[in-house]
Amino acid sequence: MRFPSRTWQTWLGGPAAVLLLACAAPAYAALGQGAASITADGTPVAQRALQALASGVTAQSVTTPAGVLVTEYVSQGVVFAVTWSGPVMPDLPGLLADAFPTLHAWLAAHPGPPNQPLRMDTAQLVVHADGHMRAFSGVAYLPAQVPTGFDISQLDN
Repeated sequence: MRFPSRTWQTWLGGPAAVLLLACAAPAYAALGQGAASITADGTPVAQRALQALASGVTAQSVTTPAGVLVTEYVSQGVVFAVTWSGPVMPDLPGLLADAFPTLHAWLAAHPGPPNQPLRMDTAQLVVHADGHMRAFSGVAYLPAQVPTGFDISQLDN
């Protein structure tokens, strides 16, 4: 992602985080949570589609009111990965749920140059994000929950 003259740490920390949380759209199913939360959240969407993938994985795409296409990947009843693309950033704290503090801590420990794509690759969480105004995209997944035999490249937006 590209944020003019701001680092990821500035954008995801402090007052911006409070604003992000306060103005965020309703959440979708969150990373690491049960698949039941996908339909239980009642988020108004322009599209809902369920697709069966290899390795017992299903994917459901949701278009948020802000026009962000979010795809949730489910295996054994748990959302193990999410992808997004759209004109604005999705509600990352809501989308990443319990994994968001891991991202926030990683960003604090790994300050990077502004206007660079985010590439976090740890054993607990992988987040790749990039974009600029009206064109944001990203992928996040929990490596320990990726089903055996599932091709991670299927998560690319």
